[in-house]
Amino acid sequence: MFTYPKKKRKKRSLSEKAFLNKLIDYHLHPHFKGPNAERAILLDYFAHSIIESTPEESRRKFIRYSLPKLIEALDRGQEDKKYKELLRLAYLYSIFKSLSKK
Repeated sequence: MFTYPKKKRKKRSLSEKAFLNKLIDYHLHPHFKGPNAERAILLDYFAHSIIESTPEESRRKFIRYSLPKLIEALDRGQEDKKYKELLRLAYLYSIFKSLSKK
């Protein structure tokens, strides 16, 4: 049976911002399941927020992607229950606030 040859994809070079974000992800994301996951998640957020141009975008991405991971990491640890509950409430409030803007 005859098949057409597949087209070769052109490799696109990454922008400097995308390259730095991938570099941060490569080095920090493996530590999200370790004993110091809270620190790695917060460091990831701060590193990405330095690269991002707008603080609002950084905050929105943190709430959407990193805050649930942070709460999960704190649940695994021996942190204070009031602190974990406060984080959960802050997360729910941020979701509610972002949904009400749409």
